[in-house]
Amino acid sequence: MIVGWNLYQGWYGGQLDGFDKYLDRHKNELPNKPVIVTEYGADVHTRLHSFHPERFDYTVEYGNMYHEHYLNTILKRDFVAGANIWNLADFYSAFRGNARPAVNCKGIVGLDRELKDSYLLYKTALHAETVLEIGQKEWKIRGGIAREDGDYCIQPVNVYSNSKEVELFANGKSMGKRKVNAYKASWDIPFVNGDNLLEAVCIENGIKYRDRNMIDFRLAPLKPKSRSLPFTEINILLGSKRYFEDRLLDIIWIPEKEYQKGSWGYIGGTPYRKKTKYGSFPCADINIKDTDKDPIFQSQRVGLDAVKFDVPNGKYTLSLLWAELVSDIYHEKLAYNLGHEIIKEEVTNRIFNITINGETVENNLNIAEKYGAERAITKKYEITVSDGKGINIEFEAVSGNPILNALRLYKIQ
Repeated sequence: MIVGWNLYQGWYGGQLDGFDKYLDRHKNELPNKPVIVTEYGADVHTRLHSFHPERFDYTVEYGNMYHEHYLNTILKRDFVAGANIWNLADFYSAFRGNARPAVNCKGIVGLDRELKDSYLLYKTALHAETVLEIGQKEWKIRGGIAREDGDYCIQPVNVYSNSKEVELFANGKSMGKRKVNAYKASWDIPFVNGDNLLEAVCIENGIKYRDRNMIDFRLAPLKPKSRSLPFTEINILLGSKRYFEDRLLDIIWIPEKEYQKGSWGYIGGTPYRKKTKYGSFPCADINIKDTDKDPIFQSQRVGLDAVKFDVPNGKYTLSLLWAELVSDIYHEKLAYNLGHEIIKEEVTNRIFNITINGETVENNLNIAEKYGAERAITKKYEITVSDGKGINIEFEAVSGNPILNALRLYKIQ
């Protein structure tokens, strides 16, 4: 009398539009049988964000794309009798790796019942009363790189509403009105360093509705010697397009960028991508030992030549962070991977040297041999910059390709 399918197109396999095609195939082959989507969902870590989201990056933004697509597809097809999100709330799940080990992050609320954007989407779509909710409220500390033309950073902000039109204000200035499309309106906001107040406003039946959100934004200078935005610190995820919010240490990790003179960034190398039977993923999904901040260590740049910072003179603390992601360590194959078995990568004897401003700080460094694979390693160095030389961190291969997972640079004085 009725058929139910667990469907994860765009997550465990395929593209998002595969969901539409599967439902339409059901309608063509079983025209008189209603269908229930008995399971669908995507893993979302509330502290991970990306403005270039892709499958299996575990970011809020990919989860938003996924749920927006599924919801709109379901609502357009009257032969779909119902659907069940997997799951209401994140829950513990042994043997999982992912961005938060031992947790299934497919909930639309977190372990502590923190609301994800996907929750706001369904609240907006399914409520008869007026709903107005600024998105990304779980992103407590945001960050980004200042623009060439000023001390601000443009990043998108979503507002969820079932009203027809919404106006958004940033620090008291109107960003304009937007028509709401599929329960969402979006703006590009010029964030400044420090507190940024967002306020959304809509009017329904003569009643004004408001929602507010204060964002702590950490602006990283594009040019560290800028007088208007002095350099204090920067935290970079190598080989990654993700942002990671570390609420415990009260810092934001931002994606890498390529070096340009007068600025900062990496030179050479390629991002690590986990290879599977059906394509590659943007990061590892293994449990990194000795850390509860796995996303910092699950991406890396492989074969890099250097990382440079054209910073002003002064004293700095530099932290280099590693985890060897390629190893012979056995990982149990889980049924829900649905064919995405890892393609075994050749384990190489990775040895390299590191110099900072011409001084050797690591000689014949072998992360796996000295510390073990899939383990978080942090090494700190104090650097004095003089004569306007900046900081030049060079990597020299002895065997295999040098790697770096993340980097933190802090100005002491």
